[in-house]
Amino acid sequence: MVSRTQQFRSRIIIAVLLTFLTSSAQAQTNKALSLGGVDGYVSFGPAPSLGLTNFTLETWFRRDGVGAAAYTGGGGVMAIPLFTKGRGEDDGSNVDMNYFLGIRASDGVLVADFEDKDTGANHPIAGLTTIRNNTWYHAAVTYNGSQWQLFLNGVLEAELTVNKLPRNDSIQPPALGSALDSTGVPQGFFAGALDEVRIWNYARPQQQIKDGMRQQIASATGLIARWGLNEGGGTAITDSSGRGINGTIQGTNWLWTGGVTFAGNQAPTLPVLVSPANNALNISTALNLSVTVADPDSSNLIVTYYGKVAGSAGADFSLIALPDTQYYASNLNGGTMAMFNAQTQWIVNQRAARNIAYVAHLGDCVEHGNNTSEWNNVDAAMRGLENSATTGLNEGVPFGIAVGNHDQSPLGNPDGNTTKLYNQFFGTARFFKRSYYGGRYGSNQDNHFQLFSASGMDFIVLYPEFDETPDTAILNWADNLLKTYNNRRAIVVSHYLLNLNGTFSPQGQAVYDALKNNPNLLLLLCGHVPGESRRQDNFNGQTVHTLLADFQDLRNGGDGWLRMLEFSPTNNQVRVKTYSPTLNIYDQTATSQFTLAYNLQDSGFTTIRANPNIASGTVATNNWSGLQPNTEYEWYVTVGDGFSSVTSPHWKFKTGAT
Repeated sequence: MVSRTQQFRSRIIIAVLLTFLTSSAQAQTNKALSLGGVDGYVSFGPAPSLGLTNFTLETWFRRDGVGAAAYTGGGGVMAIPLFTKGRGEDDGSNVDMNYFLGIRASDGVLVADFEDKDTGANHPIAGLTTIRNNTWYHAAVTYNGSQWQLFLNGVLEAELTVNKLPRNDSIQPPALGSALDSTGVPQGFFAGALDEVRIWNYARPQQQIKDGMRQQIASATGLIARWGLNEGGGTAITDSSGRGINGTIQGTNWLWTGGVTFAGNQAPTLPVLVSPANNALNISTALNLSVTVADPDSSNLIVTYYGKVAGSAGADFSLIALPDTQYYASNLNGGTMAMFNAQTQWIVNQRAARNIAYVAHLGDCVEHGNNTSEWNNVDAAMRGLENSATTGLNEGVPFGIAVGNHDQSPLGNPDGNTTKLYNQFFGTARFFKRSYYGGRYGSNQDNHFQLFSASGMDFIVLYPEFDETPDTAILNWADNLLKTYNNRRAIVVSHYLLNLNGTFSPQGQAVYDALKNNPNLLLLLCGHVPGESRRQDNFNGQTVHTLLADFQDLRNGGDGWLRMLEFSPTNNQVRVKTYSPTLNIYDQTATSQFTLAYNLQDSGFTTIRANPNIASGTVATNNWSGLQPNTEYEWYVTVGDGFSSVTSPHWKFKTGAT
């Protein structure tokens, strides 16, 4: 029998093929419309054919200034408009808003809203990522009659179940860069550039959004309007979809500018040092750091400068791994909640002394995934990490939880709605406002990622759920994340990756094979198999360590044993230790205590400044002042074009005596 997952995949593949077969890419004219945030916007007239109940809105945008906000209605938001059909005007009539995509004025995150036909109520949905100026982003929002989904750069940022019909009969006109009432009066103005704006008459799946975001699609099945904004002159905006919904630029505060480079995008070239010369001596304590930057596609670039005292390294810090806690949460096999509570309380007590930066639960939180009382126990234990008063951190100690086979119901089944209680207790609602939360794959938290930093180093932690035959789409999602966050060291936490004899599990092999070509991949952590094991693999000169720890078959369901990974940048080591707060002892056997060699010398760097919007082929310069005399310094830059980035070599200089 063909599974629902297979059927879903087939539908996606067919839809993607249809899109490619019926689409035609325009010439890569690389233009965009830049609006000044004062009076510039694009109007289209009434355009009743853009009134929809199911839809996808998408656009590339680059925010260059503050702009002005529009109000989406009672219970809505104040937001900078990107692509809209209406704004707050009245409730319960055809002058309600159909849809609104923009940037929330209060905190600069992506936001979308619509008003429904039944009640006139607003249904805002907001993203997680603060939008930086002078950086290209892709925004998309979809509604299928039930689910609101908001995407940034192809990553699902937020989701909301509404089950209401949007006001598709609204007579409020559509607009780019502003929001119009039923008489065409604008409110709110976007300050920045727009490119490749599209609207579809159905909710496009995430994979279609990701596949299409990096190409120009002139026409396709379901595409009911598309404005490539490649005109480069005049005030006329042409719809290429064949529906004839053409627009006109209004106001005076706008201009044509360079746009996004789509298919065939190439990474920037390595920057070339200009000054100071590498290993230069007697340099001023206030100097300019200069590099020549270039992009094969002539895109504008973001140049970020990093520096530190040469030879210095960041402080040691720790990551704590909590192996299978199922017997503690269920009070089985001698395990008790006192052991689980002792683990998290020890982390809180040791947070400052051991510089604990992150906690990763390896899965199998509970014995029975459908037992609410067991999840209540897990919740109570983990809440200790979230206490700002006791941890000394505003958000508590950052932590993430992998989905184990016992966290699924029925047991070990990754298909269907099997993780209801996991998502009830540790779903997106719990994490989405936290700065370390990265995002998720699909409609729930089963596959998600988080971001944390320690000692001048940045990390991404991926959590693929237990699945002995992992979906290709999820592996692609993980691979794309590692490439997107290629300046962050990557850790993968999944329940079952390694066997006791050191061989990969089927999922472990699939994960490693999918991600090994990413040079930032550092560690794979897992539990599931009682005992301890590890392996190391090398690919293109990069070593990846995989560590297994699961103590549930020891006395009392595990006796509270946990894993410490102590990162020591000064020594280029990760020291692995195994400790029980319940017993107050370390296990010093060779399988429980060992050291991994790893180059951590990029630690200790601080960000000097990011210079956005640097023209390709020019010299980028940044001042670095307040340095100490007679001191050697080290610095480097990263250069990004909105799609990918490159990192320069490290350069040194020494300041002169006072």
